[in-house]
Amino acid sequence: MVYFIDIKQIIAQNSQNMYNIFMNLPSGKQIRAARNLLGYSADALAQRVGASAHQVYRVERRQPRSLAVRLTAELEARGIRFVNGGVILQDSNGQRS
Repeated sequence: MVYFIDIKQIIAQNSQNMYNIFMNLPSGKQIRAARNLLGYSADALAQRVGASAHQVYRVERRQPRSLAVRLTAELEARGIRFVNGGVILQDSNGQRS
């Protein structure tokens, strides 16, 4: 069986996926607010994603977007929801805390 791969289509799909991830990231202020809602220091959050506190502060000032993706995933895994430019904390049942 022979498979044909449309490389241009794969690149276009991956580019769109990366664009969506980067364009939907929370702001640095939202990340800082989420961290504070959970009671995390920058160092505690950094340890959870394999980064340094300095890197977390840089993300909060909107610098390295690749780390922002990891921070966002970690915060969302802990119940944080980024909505309408704000931040809410939900428990495991989806209720606001």
